[in-house]
Amino acid sequence: MLHLRGVVCHEETASALLSGQIGCDGSVVLSFVFGPRGHDERLGGMGWTRPDRVHHHGPMSDPMTVAPGPIALVGSGEFLPQMVDIDRWLLAGRRPRAAFLPTAAGEEGPASVTRWLTLGTDHYTAMGIEPIAVPVLHAADANRPDLAALIDDVGLIYLSGGNPGHIARSLRNSIVWDAIVRAWQGGAALAGCSAGAIALTASAPDIRGGRPMESEPATGLIPHLSVIPHFDRMTQWNPGMVDQAQAQLRPGAHLVGIDEDTALVGGLTDWTVMGHRRVTVFGASGPIEFTHGQSVTLPL
Repeated sequence: MLHLRGVVCHEETASALLSGQIGCDGSVVLSFVFGPRGHDERLGGMGWTRPDRVHHHGPMSDPMTVAPGPIALVGSGEFLPQMVDIDRWLLAGRRPRAAFLPTAAGEEGPASVTRWLTLGTDHYTAMGIEPIAVPVLHAADANRPDLAALIDDVGLIYLSGGNPGHIARSLRNSIVWDAIVRAWQGGAALAGCSAGAIALTASAPDIRGGRPMESEPATGLIPHLSVIPHFDRMTQWNPGMVDQAQAQLRPGAHLVGIDEDTALVGGLTDWTVMGHRRVTVFGASGPIEFTHGQSVTLPL
């Protein structure tokens, strides 16, 4: 079943949405929000057991016990089958609606943005979750009240991958970011994958600028963490990355490497690893590796 939601949208944004499934009449765009079609069992079956020690925050549905929702920092794999169990855990007890923002890919052109929006729509529809595409591509989009309104009443907000510097510049100090924080404080889960995970921390490198280790302020929601996503691959591509990141680490902050298809869930200090691979925390005594189900404490 299709539900039409009216959105005022720039032509650049409109051209990127869902491979032409959205028509544009002047500056008015009707964005398609697909209702649940039921769970595709082919996407599950990972055999994971929900960790007993995960710090589970209160669901949005109980106004007397509302607390900030859980956060997921994901190394890679957003909207792919290997993330279904993690997304189900994030949405447990919350509204079955997931808002996803392709902001980090906003500089990559319509084809890339369409790919992210299509992946997100298909992923959540197959899970039986209502997908809410939020086409924030640039800072101007992030200050549009109509797009900020799409964040209301969702159970999960997801920031997908691309350029960490671009998503940080686009979202920080914006009304869309304010809406994201309000939803999270009201109990919605908040996930960032790759560049989206970096954007939730204190600083973000602009990987399209030619000097990837020179960073700028990010949203600062998790100010005491510095995240390296795709960690198992990144260290192969750039063996000196850890040393460079540690050199830029502010006093008291923690450097965390998150492998592909793996997430660190919880927040802000008590976390648990979920997924196929490892999370590596770099401390004074050297790196410590954690695997699925293990708890990680990262003090503020």
